[in-house]
Amino acid sequence: MKPFMQGVNFVFDSQAKAVNMIVDVDQLSEKLSVDACTRYFKSGKYQSYFLLDEALATLIDSVNNDIAVTSTQQHQAIIAQALDAQMSIVIASDKLSASISISAPCGGDIPSVASVIEFCHSQGVLRGISSKRVGQVLQQVNHLSIGESVTHTIAKGLPVKHGQESQCIPLVKNALERILQPTIDEHDKADMRDLGDIFTVSKDTPIARFQAATIGRDGYTVEDKAIKAKPGKTKPINMEDGVRLSDREPNLVIADRAGMPKFDGVKVRVDDVFVTNGVNVGTGNIEYKGAVIVNGDVADRMRVIATGDITINGFVESAYIETQGDIIITQGAAGQTVDSHTDPNCILRAQGNIVIENAQGVDIICAGDLIVRKQLAFSKIESKGSIFVGKSDKPDGSIIGCHIYACGEIKAGTIGATSGSHISIDYTAEYKAVLDSANTLKKQYNALFQVYEQHQTALLRVKQKILPEELQQKIHQLTQAVIKEKQLLNWVKEKLTDNEIRQTQFPHLLNVIATHTLHSGVSIKLNNTVWKSQQQFGPTKVSYHESKWQAEPFNPS
Repeated sequence: MKPFMQGVNFVFDSQAKAVNMIVDVDQLSEKLSVDACTRYFKSGKYQSYFLLDEALATLIDSVNNDIAVTSTQQHQAIIAQALDAQMSIVIASDKLSASISISAPCGGDIPSVASVIEFCHSQGVLRGISSKRVGQVLQQVNHLSIGESVTHTIAKGLPVKHGQESQCIPLVKNALERILQPTIDEHDKADMRDLGDIFTVSKDTPIARFQAATIGRDGYTVEDKAIKAKPGKTKPINMEDGVRLSDREPNLVIADRAGMPKFDGVKVRVDDVFVTNGVNVGTGNIEYKGAVIVNGDVADRMRVIATGDITINGFVESAYIETQGDIIITQGAAGQTVDSHTDPNCILRAQGNIVIENAQGVDIICAGDLIVRKQLAFSKIESKGSIFVGKSDKPDGSIIGCHIYACGEIKAGTIGATSGSHISIDYTAEYKAVLDSANTLKKQYNALFQVYEQHQTALLRVKQKILPEELQQKIHQLTQAVIKEKQLLNWVKEKLTDNEIRQTQFPHLLNVIATHTLHSGVSIKLNNTVWKSQQQFGPTKVSYHESKWQAEPFNPS
C-alpha cells in the first residue's frame, strides 16, 4: 500500500487475524478524521477486512488529544478484523428440510464442505445433508460481495408414506363411466343419445381385482428422527350377488353370471339386466331386482324402480325413477315447476350418482354426485355429493331458479338468470346431521367404554382367584365376550374419528363456483350465516372461511 496519509500505517497481525493501525503523531501535519481514515483504509489491500468503527474512533480521539498537547507518542490499535464466512441453519417446522445461510467473508476464509457438514451436525441437522448442494452453495459464496449472503436448502428428510387401504380395482367399465365417456363422431362431437353398447359382461369374465392394504413407508426428519408410517386399513372385499373369486387367483373377482357390473368401494356385484324399449302404459311400470336399461322414453306417470343402476337412453317426462344405484338419463327429464305451491311429478331418487342431460321441474335426491350436462332449472335438489353442471371437462352449464340442499361443491358456468329468478343453496341440514351424528357416537362410545371397563375389571379380579377346572370354560367365554366388547369399542371410536375428520373438512367443501356469471338473487346459507348476491358478478367463487361466507373472483388454474 503506497501511503498517502503521512504518519498512518496499517499492519496485519497474522496470529490475531487483525489489522493494526499505527500512527506516528510527530509525522502528522493536522488532526485525523474518522472519514478520512476510513477512506484511506478502504482504498488499501485490507479493504475486505471488517472495520471496527468504534476502535477506529477511539484511536483517532487519542491521537488528536496528543496533537493538542504536542505529544510525540506513537499510537496503535486493532481497527479491523478478518471474519470468516458466517453460517446459520434454519430447520423447517415439519423437520423435513433444513436450509443454510452463508454470508460473504470479510478478509477471512470460506468454509470447506466438511466444515459445513460439521456445523450442520452441531445445529442438530444429522441426516439428509447433500454434499453436492453444499458445494454448490460454497461456489456461490465465492462470488458474493461484502454484506451479501446466500441461502439454500442443503438437507432433506424423507416424508412418511402412509399405507393405502385395501381396495377393489375394477377391470371393466360400468354404465356411469360409459355415460361420462360418450361416443365421439368424426366431427369431434358427442351425441349423448348414442352411447354405443351399454357395457355388460358375460359369465366368467374377470371384472375386478382385490388389492391388499399396504404397510406404507417410514420417513425420517433431518434431525434423524423416525416418522412411523400408519399401515392401511384392510377392508375385506364384499362380494355380492353375481360374482365369485377365481380358483387360480384368490384376489381376482369373476362374474358368476351375465349382467351389468357394479362397484361401490370394496363392494362388487353383477346385476341381472332388464332391457325394454321405453316405459309407457303398454309396458306398465317396472320394478326389478337388478339393473334396468330403457332404450327409449319413460312416459308421464310411469314408475321405474330397481336395485341396480337405471340407464335411460331417452327422455323422462313426469315419471318416478328410484334405484339403490346410479340413475343415467341421456336426454333429460322434465315435470312441473317444483315449489311450495305444487307437488313434484317428476321424481328421481338414487342411492348413488345421477347423471342427466337436462333437468327442469324435477325433484332430485341422490346420495352421490349430481352431474347435469346442460341446464338445471326450477328444481328441488338434495345431494350428498357435489353438483356439477356442464361438460365433463368444462362446467359451462347453467342453474336457474332451484332450491338446493347441498353438502359439497357446486360448480356451473352460470348460476342464476337475468330474469331475477331466485336460487337458494342451503348447507345447514347436512352440517346439522354431521353434528348430530357426532353427539350420538360420543354417547355410544362413553356408554360402551363404561361397560367395557366394568367387565374388564371384573374379569381381571376373577382371574386372580384360584378357580376349579370346570369354571375355566366360563372364564374363556367371558374373556372372548370382553374382547368383542373391545372390538366394538374400537369400531365406534374409528367412526367417531371419521366423523371428527368430516366436521373438520366440511367447511372446506362449501364452495359455490360460477365459471362465467353469478347473477343477483342467489342466496347461500349455513345455519344463520347467509350470503346473498345483490348484483351480477363475473367468474366468482363463494366459499366459507372462519365462520363467514366470502366471495372472490374465480380464476381457474
